[in-house]
Amino acid sequence: MLLKRSILLLCSTFIFASCGEGGSGSVGTTSGSGSSTPTPSPSPSPSPSPTPTPSAGATGELKPSGATASFDTTQSMTVVGSTKTLSGGSTNTRAVTGLNGEFSILYDTNTRTYTMRNEERTQVFGPSSFSTETNLPDYFPRVEFHTATSVSDDYLVFFKQANASPSIPTNFSAYGAWQHNDIQAAGTRVRLDYFVYGTPTPVAAMPHTGTATYRVSGTGNYADDSRLFFTQSYLTVTVNFATGEVTTHITLTGTDFLSNNLGGLLGANFTGQVSGNSADGPLTFSQATWVGNAHIFFFGPNAENLGIAYSASSPIIGTFNGAAVGVNP
Repeated sequence: MLLKRSILLLCSTFIFASCGEGGSGSVGTTSGSGSSTPTPSPSPSPSPSPTPTPSAGATGELKPSGATASFDTTQSMTVVGSTKTLSGGSTNTRAVTGLNGEFSILYDTNTRTYTMRNEERTQVFGPSSFSTETNLPDYFPRVEFHTATSVSDDYLVFFKQANASPSIPTNFSAYGAWQHNDIQAAGTRVRLDYFVYGTPTPVAAMPHTGTATYRVSGTGNYADDSRLFFTQSYLTVTVNFATGEVTTHITLTGTDFLSNNLGGLLGANFTGQVSGNSADGPLTFSQATWVGNAHIFFFGPNAENLGIAYSASSPIIGTFNGAAVGVNP
């Protein structure tokens, strides 16, 4: 085994500047493929202190219900590193998919268990696999679950409302990520499912006049040959409900697991058209080798919340995917 088996790419607590205090504040731009100046990050509270671990029955993530809809994009890669850390590691055989119609998330209120499904596997997470919960002032408060066998690991992370000022109270939606690791001789094969979920806006209740700007916060992962980032994004999404046009700019910044460096990565523009209670469209980049898509979803009785799931790849550079949710102030 070439890689520490418990590698968590979704939000590592043993990698510098991950989901806790390292995510605070805006970050600078590094050189690299398609790099661009990041947009301002949410204003965090002062440097977080450790938060206590609650009992497994008291976790504070938004629980799916029978009315919940969920949407997912995926990224896969092989990660190669040292036996104890990822320092100096690499990734290869990367790939992404767009919206995954085989993904689903179910929650059983009696057993407090999640059943996660995609086209490859079904995995159950419950109180026995609860790992930790963090709260404000962490930058990305979250609930984590972890299961393991002799040949694989599965992690499930639900992100709660981000530490942003002004706040982003996503009462009708949330996002999370499911990571599956297969332990192999050549490294660890990793699959990352980033998903948004919530109570979808009824199509009949969608607005058809006016313009709204949603403030959105989320996370993801970016990989190329020598870099593997936990990314964060803070963006605004503009929706013209009269014409149905949806526009945004996604700027990825984050922390490289392979070198512990912080920096900006690249930016992508999105333009889509509302159809029912969602909008799909391509991501466009300054470099022609990148190709990707984003998927917008409206949640809440009157489109109070917005979710986005996205993925992209370049055959000569790298891959990324992620998810985010936000509100219309």
